[in-house]
Amino acid sequence: MPIFIRFRTLSCALLLGILWAAMFVEGAEGKKFHSQLVWCTDKAKPEGQKLSPLDAKLEGKVKKIFKWKNYFEISRKIIDLPKDDGNRIRISNRYEVVIREMDAEQIEVELYGDKKLTGKVVERTGPILNKGEHLVIGGDDQDNDGDAWLLVISAAPQSE
Repeated sequence: MPIFIRFRTLSCALLLGILWAAMFVEGAEGKKFHSQLVWCTDKAKPEGQKLSPLDAKLEGKVKKIFKWKNYFEISRKIIDLPKDDGNRIRISNRYEVVIREMDAEQIEVELYGDKKLTGKVVERTGPILNKGEHLVIGGDDQDNDGDAWLLVISAAPQSE
């Protein structure tokens, strides 16, 4: 009889372990965010620079708020939580971003420029994950008077 009880206990523990692992793996898919580093300027695109025009829909949104004539995408990255949680992700030769999941409904975004913290925001994920919504962090372009940069975070497209 004691062997049967141990086997039953061991079986229950094993089943609970498998269920816990399955829940962990299911949650591991997590959230995916699309980040874009954008340069805002009144100048024309410099020759030889690898800059892309901002997609028309996003450009239309930012032009309603900001004053610049031109918006160029410097880089884009997909940030996958929890895999990238708390990791510094290089988004350009000067900028890195860190996203941490604070809880199921909030993220903390830190932006580093030249290895210095330049912006930090805690934001609810619900609005960002809604299609078409964005979280925007911005600042002055230290190299060009009158220019600025934006970090735009949105839900990652399903195909990425």
